[in-house]
Parts: sequence; structure tokens; C-alpha cells
Amino acid sequence: EKKPWYRKALVATELAMSQPKIFFVGIINVAFGFASAYLNSYVTGTVIKDGLGKDKIGYFVSIIPLVATVMSMPLSKVTEMTGSKTPAMLFGMACFLTFGMVFLMTDLTTSSVSDTLGKWGTLIPIFICFGCARAVWEGPNKAVIADMFKNDSEAAFANLILQLGTTSSIAFISFRFLNSLTKEFIVVSTST
Repeated sequence: EKKPWYRKALVATELAMSQPKIFFVGIINVAFGFASAYLNSYVTGTVIKDGLGKDKIGYFVSIIPLVATVMSMPLSKVTEMTGSKTPAMLFGMACFLTFGMVFLMTDLTTSSVSDTLGKWGTLIPIFICFGCARAVWEGPNKAVIADMFKNDSEAAFANLILQLGTTSSIAFISFRFLNSLTKEFIVVSTST
């Protein structure tokens, strides 16, 4: 029997209404959604473009999956050694917070974020930090969801996609109309 096209959205909504703890797990999805939109719109579209040139964007964007892949091994080891995913999750949130704070503090103290941060030696560590956060979102975050919702994994992962998609959409649309400082406050506040 063919399932309706809206089934995943329906099961995600039903899970959210019956088990609101999915929203607590979703905090990192909100942080990832806003930080990703900020990175993909402002950082790549303005800071890298103005600081180093549009042709350099690909180099920086490729850092994120490379770091996320490499970091999956030590994150797994930390989880194994501690018997908990909490340290890894806190590390990921700290990375999202650090990512946002670098831009926020620079924006508050200088006249040009692109002139200050738009350099190889500054951007590479920032993208490494984001890659670490991405590793947590891809690994321990999804493992927490799988552990918490063993009997409802389809609905839980549909909820993850719904949360991330909603947050990213709101961010990509609203960020077009907001100044950089407001965007940075949003990224930082959703990462705390």
C-alpha cells in the first residue's frame, strides 16, 4: 500500500504532541539550522567573498565535512569512555556558540567583519569549529534521538528533519532582511 506524501509530517507532528521531549532534543537542530543559514548566506556570501574572493568559498565549505568526518572518531571514543553522549552534545553546542560569538564580538568591536575575519588564518579555525559542531549534529545528536525514541524512530527522525527544515527556512528567509548583528544575536542565542 502506498503511503500518503504527507505521512512523515503527520507522524512527526503526532510525536511532538504526544512526547514533547522531542523539543529538548531539538535544541541542537535549531542551533544548527540558524548557524548553517548564517554560514551559508552571510559568511560565505559576504565575509569570504569580500575578504578573499568568491573563488575561495569552495575551499572553506569543504573543511566542514572533512572535519565532521575526522571528529566522528574522537567523539565516539569520548562517548564510549564516559558512557554518555552528554559531553559530546555539550561540545557541539559550545562549538555553535563559539562560531556565533566570533562574529558577534567582531561585529561589536570593529567596523568591518570582512576586513577583520575575511582572512585564511582566521576563517580556517572558524570553519573547523563549525565542522566540529556538524560532527556532533550528525553523530551523537542522531544517536540520542535513536536511543530516546526506539519505538518511534520514523517519527523522531521525521521530526528532526521538520525542525531543521523549519528553522533553516525561517533563517534563510528572515536573514535577507536583518543586519549582521541581529543575525549573530540569533545564532548565539539559539546556541545557548
